[in-house]
Amino acid sequence: MKLLITTIALAITLTGCAGTLMQPVQITTDDRAQFEASGPVTVSMQVTPGIMFNTPTGAVVDYAMWSFKDPADAPSWKKVSAEHDVADLTETVRDKFIADLSNRSALLLSPVDERQPYSTKEETAYVRQYPTDYVLEVRSQYGSFHYGPLSWKTYFLNYSGQARLIRTADEVVVWKETCQVKAKESDVLQVPYDDFFGGNGEKLRAAAAHATDSCVAQLSASYASTL
Repeated sequence: MKLLITTIALAITLTGCAGTLMQPVQITTDDRAQFEASGPVTVSMQVTPGIMFNTPTGAVVDYAMWSFKDPADAPSWKKVSAEHDVADLTETVRDKFIADLSNRSALLLSPVDERQPYSTKEETAYVRQYPTDYVLEVRSQYGSFHYGPLSWKTYFLNYSGQARLIRTADEVVVWKETCQVKAKESDVLQVPYDDFFGGNGEKLRAAAAHATDSCVAQLSASYASTL
């Protein structure tokens, strides 16, 4: 129960710190028309914040995937995702959203390799370094992969991401949407621990795919809806 309370408290803290960042901005018909006629678009991406991950170590210590004697060897989302080929969630959302937008229009979306620092603020000045009229930014807001308070054998994946469309000339955000993917929305997001502790991670990969698909579906639905 303590773990659940800590997770909720941190999520509330992150949301509170974000301020207006979490407030959606619906795109207007004129802004979308100008955007889609603007030519090439830069796609930026923030560094993915750490995904919160905890284990009841006494319950899984018999699994020799990691040694818990050295804190540096303790399980983490980074280790679990690398072990089972789970791609970075921000990058996956970006690529899926680019593919969806490209199917909807003739937009030429060009991702840049350099990532912006993770932030919960409304930074926009950085877009002026790019020669394009618009910058589409993708970020991860929050992620957690925790065992249930009453079931340490099941882990629950929660995720929140965001996309912003920023006009370079005046740094105005003409569209913004945040996705919220909660583990309770699908059984796929509930992963038995033996899938990734000693298993092949198939269900973990499925959970990550579902989370990013769900996020992109929310972003796309928002973009398709105009004022």
